[in-house]
Amino acid sequence: MRVVQSRMRAGIAIGLSVLLLLGACAERAPRSAPASRGVEFSRWTALTSPLDLYSVSGNDANNWYFPARLESFDLARPLWTYQEEGIGSARVVSGGGMVFFASVDGRARALRADDGRVVWEKDYRGERFTCLHLTPFFLALGKGGGDRKDPGRVRLLDPRNGNELLSLSTTWDVIDLLHDEKRLYVMSDPSNVAALDFASGEVVATRPFTRTAVEVVGGGEMLYVLGQDQAVSAISTADLSLRRLHLSERPLRQLVATDDGLLALEGDGPEPGPRWLVSLRAPEVTIRWRHEFPDYVCIAPARAGNRVVGATYYGVAYALRADDGATLWERDLEAPSQLVAVFSDRALMWSCFRTESELQRRRFDLSLRRHFRRIPQWLPSGASLAYAYSLLDVNTGEILHREVVQRPIEPLTIADGVIVFWDSGSGEMVGFPAKFRSVGR
Repeated sequence: MRVVQSRMRAGIAIGLSVLLLLGACAERAPRSAPASRGVEFSRWTALTSPLDLYSVSGNDANNWYFPARLESFDLARPLWTYQEEGIGSARVVSGGGMVFFASVDGRARALRADDGRVVWEKDYRGERFTCLHLTPFFLALGKGGGDRKDPGRVRLLDPRNGNELLSLSTTWDVIDLLHDEKRLYVMSDPSNVAALDFASGEVVATRPFTRTAVEVVGGGEMLYVLGQDQAVSAISTADLSLRRLHLSERPLRQLVATDDGLLALEGDGPEPGPRWLVSLRAPEVTIRWRHEFPDYVCIAPARAGNRVVGATYYGVAYALRADDGATLWERDLEAPSQLVAVFSDRALMWSCFRTESELQRRRFDLSLRRHFRRIPQWLPSGASLAYAYSLLDVNTGEILHREVVQRPIEPLTIADGVIVFWDSGSGEMVGFPAKFRSVGR
């Protein structure tokens, strides 16, 4: 359960020092020298939409907070649908009035967000795209090789027409792609990071790691790498040097980078029992506070001003004070829930309920069935499966609007005027209308 994710990251194997190379170049570049020929990147969007401020940045820093208010949405009448084999496994991002996706079978597409029409399409058959990232200068497609004999690759495309600007090969699978105002950062397996400069189009820094990367996020002037050994490495974006290291007592997952640190779920799993949301200071990577939850949380929250807003698998939405983790409010959503996004002072939550017969039919995880024992009041009569989308006031937790659908739709990405969903029943990408209002950042 989560927008564009599947927003999950994965990685394998222990690192060796291998530099990022130009696509067709088999010669290793010296560490201090450029690893690619210069390419002139031009800004393709003026970032006129408040949603583009975060859609274009890929939501690396502070997952799913948008500086725009969601005024309304309508899940009864879609604006458009798009169907193509393989969409269900696609990575999806949006920005500049377009929706981009790339699938594990090597296809990349751009659709107009307002009507779903195809703007351009590329076919890289045989390439398994493991991540997709949008910057103000280009769309980056990350390829995973699958084995050490097949190197990974990053293809940089012009978002307007799909023309390839640059192709870079990496050590193995591309784990993640991030960017700030000056650089694109490529995290590849086994645990190498490289920085591509927007101004020159050259790789200006690289760094190997001795631990396997599981998650990578960027915030402020730092990259934070969660290793398989549960160590969080704080890496300076200036020179990719290691600044701090945090060793956790319990397993960490779902990192969220904010302006002043990190949020992470600690000890969170499907089994019953307490688990925690941890706030870490930057750049020290020391614990600011730890908030305890009684059961499975599942998905990370978002930072919204002086609040941390999220939802839990046991059906409760919440807001915590960002300074000390104290509870500001809780709201019972009556079924397993997650945060879709925070839009200024409003939060969109997604709740899903399945009856026992539906759980059995789908062979649902036995360890999670305890969360479906009570029947929510919003479940339509006679329904065995339903989704509730609730718009909450971030300041009070009041439910401002709720729509319940029996169509199996899950949110993928958000663009100006539309929220894009994946319909697992029909195998379609669907755009539903949404009205946003800019309120400043």
